[in-house]
Amino acid sequence: MTEIVTLVDEQDRVTGSKYRSMLTENDRWRIITIWIFNNNNELLIAKRSMNKRTDPGKWGPSVAGTLNHGDTYLLTAHRELVEEIGIDTPLKELKLLMHPSDVGYRANMNFTGIVDLPIDSFKIQAVEVDGIAWISMYTLLEELKTQPEKYVKAMDIVKELFPDESR
Repeated sequence: MTEIVTLVDEQDRVTGSKYRSMLTENDRWRIITIWIFNNNNELLIAKRSMNKRTDPGKWGPSVAGTLNHGDTYLLTAHRELVEEIGIDTPLKELKLLMHPSDVGYRANMNFTGIVDLPIDSFKIQAVEVDGIAWISMYTLLEELKTQPEKYVKAMDIVKELFPDESR
């Protein structure tokens, strides 16, 4: 099935739509990223499936996904949470970031939530995710410096989204 995504401008105003497969370096479209923490202030990270076109086998945020044309950020966030890791929890809108990607630019709405479950309680979607793990922010920030190749490029935004944890 071919996905249709919503195109937006620099202020996240809708400018049109396009088939995802037809996106170019001049396009800007909407995505969501979810950062799930537990009560120990550990972040849930997800290892991208080896079948993914970009960054296969690399660790990234808890959940990420592209909005279908006409969907809202919040609707997409809850849908992706259930699909990718088998949970649903209240989410707090964190920040909209505009950043480059492998093709074009993304309007990335970031959400955060708290889930205090052991890893084996999650039901991961194998086509999207090869594994999940809890990691302390300290360990994550150290690995982003010493082993950045393990992570998707966008993981650097944790420093901007969670500055109190970056000290």
